[in-house]
Parts: sequence; structure tokens; C-alpha cells
Amino acid sequence: MAISTAAVADPPETYDPKLVTGDDTAILVEMTELFGKVCVDQFPDDAAVAKEMTARGGAPMTPSDIAVLLHADQGVGWKLVGKTTTYYVTVEAAPWHACAVRAATNAGFTDMAPFEALRARLESGWSNVQHIPEVSGIQGPLQVNATADTWQMLDGKGETLMVFRTRVADPTLAVGRGAVEVRFVRQQVTPPRGSI
Repeated sequence: MAISTAAVADPPETYDPKLVTGDDTAILVEMTELFGKVCVDQFPDDAAVAKEMTARGGAPMTPSDIAVLLHADQGVGWKLVGKTTTYYVTVEAAPWHACAVRAATNAGFTDMAPFEALRARLESGWSNVQHIPEVSGIQGPLQVNATADTWQMLDGKGETLMVFRTRVADPTLAVGRGAVEVRFVRQQVTPPRGSI
């Protein structure tokens, strides 16, 4: 798994420590529940994701807000103030159809047990799972660490479950952006017709 080298001009608000109102253990529990309900149980049905986010009180993000998070990719998103932090839920359009939940944390997560239980539930229906060890790199002003599990069928369809931990590494941009952003992503890949 390669980390994108696309430029990030200005880190988004997801690195603002003022968004964090709970400890990282509580954030992980709340974030895992949200990701499980939205990106595991509802996704890839985009309408079901939208219904779930509306029911939870998620505020739709503007196209410019979505562009900050998805860059050139198309999609929709919601901002949800939780009990422990603020969450940003996005659904990226195909062919890289993806559902993600990202949040500001104090320092990231050390014990991922709640997420690992969810991962095991999701991947129990997968075959030929490949674990991609953690990779690390610089993307513009950001330090990015990522891990992934992936599987692919002979027809090219596949799915990937990713975890990103990102912090602002550029000291000139880090003022007021000291939180560690954690992002859980479930991505489905359907190759274009005729490509396989």
C-alpha cells in the first residue's frame, strides 16, 4: 500500500484538539460503534448510510468541506458531534467506493481491541485475506501511518479495510492542530467493465 504524495495545502480541522472531549479509550469505543453501524452494516448502500447519518443528527458537509477530505474524488459527507469528539463520515463514489469515519484524538489508539473485534466480524466473510503491514510516510505537511487488510476475487472485485493515523508534522502548521486524526475506511473496488 502506497501513501499518496499528493500535496495537502492546509491541514483540515480534524487535527484541532479542541474537538476532543473524551479520552482516547472512550473515543475508540464510540468511533468503532459508528464505523460498524455506518460503514459495515449499512455500506455499500449509500442511501442507507445517508439515512443512518440523518437519524444520528449528522450535518451534511458542503462540497468544499468534502473536497478538503476527499481531494479530487467525488462523494458526500456528514459532520457529527459525538460524546467524545467530532466525527467526519464520508462516502466516496465508485470506482473506489469507500465509507470512512475520521476523528480527532488525543494521541491515537494504543489498544485497538474494540476495532479488532469489528474487523474480525467483517473479515469472517472474506477469503484470501492479506494483511498489509504498517507503512509510514510524509504527505505534504502530514505524517501518515497506515495498515490494511485486503482481499480480491478473480474478477477483480475486492475490498480493503484500512486504518490511518495522521498528525501534522510541519511545525509551521502544527499550532492549534496537535490532535492525531484517526480514520477507519472500508473500500470496495469494482474494476471498470472490460478491464479484466
